[in-house]
Amino acid sequence: RVSLDIAGVIPSPDRVMAFLDSKDPDKRAKLIDELLASPGYARRMTDIWKALLLPNTAASARQKHDPMVSWLEKRFAANERLNAIARDVLTAGGLQDENGAVTFFLTHESVDEITDRVSRVFLGVQIQCAQCHRHPFGDWTQTEYWGMAAFFTKVKSVYVKTGDVQRSGARED
Repeated sequence: RVSLDIAGVIPSPDRVMAFLDSKDPDKRAKLIDELLASPGYARRMTDIWKALLLPNTAASARQKHDPMVSWLEKRFAANERLNAIARDVLTAGGLQDENGAVTFFLTHESVDEITDRVSRVFLGVQIQCAQCHRHPFGDWTQTEYWGMAAFFTKVKSVYVKTGDVQRSGARED
């Protein structure tokens, strides 16, 4: 089970038997450390965070996701802290092929989409109802919703033509 949770793969039968036959009292902790250091962990976490951060919409499908996937995988492989990854996503700027975190802003078409996603992923609360009226299951008001949304009003998508290639990015006005 731990192999599925951490690395996203089912262990081979030989690997399972070796684990079960081991008399080492620290065998579980050692296996966890080994899995956390494996490339499978970085891939698994990247898949999870890509699904959390990038919407499954037509606008998102028009953007390339590879820069963010690569960016996330490098961060998880380096065992970077989640708060640092969150900060880098929320403050991302520049061109997408130079900073994969910019993909987050490019795949969301509006400020309310960004606000809804940020609140759900990073705050653990869904506040989209408060966009139009007082949230029925929480304490969020419209004023608080749009106050949070104000953080993202200066984020703009830009498209820069360099040579024969159009590059996209995000910047703050």
